[in-house]
Amino acid sequence: YQRRVRAAIPLFIRELKENHAHEKITIAFPDEGALKRFAKFFKEYDAVVFTKVRDGDKRILKIKDGQDLIVHRHIFMVDDLVQSGGTLLTCAKELYSLKAAAVSCYVTHAVFPKESWKKFIDMKENVITKFYVSDSCPKTAQQLQARPPFCVLPLYNTCLLYTSPSPRDRTRSRM
Repeated sequence: YQRRVRAAIPLFIRELKENHAHEKITIAFPDEGALKRFAKFFKEYDAVVFTKVRDGDKRILKIKDGQDLIVHRHIFMVDDLVQSGGTLLTCAKELYSLKAAAVSCYVTHAVFPKESWKKFIDMKENVITKFYVSDSCPKTAQQLQARPPFCVLPLYNTCLLYTSPSPRDRTRSRM
């Protein structure tokens, strides 16, 4: 049977519309790659993008465009995956320094090696208001379930579609 998996982004957009419609929202992309991959899905929202600036051995993340779209808004950072979460935390701190009202995240693939997700739970201050992830990494998703600030969006339960056998599959079954 042919399997099709739709993108997880529509699940996140549904969350924005159902649970954050009353807020002033800005989408933030932590780097140019995220902007290229995801900007087309968020045309109805204001957006900002970070750029990486080198200062000697340091890598500094700064807002490239859209600083005026941050003040008193709920910023949702969007990226394809997270490992340690360091980039997202650095971006969040920069957004708060520019007077963001709240900062949340969405990533499709929550890899989080060595349970690095725990830093988001053990924080003394809630830097990340809500952290949306899909269940594309099932083991991690299970660990994050019902643990604020995480919200697991069920990609596999809602988006895996089974269709009729492909012509290639039908040919194989006749052999």
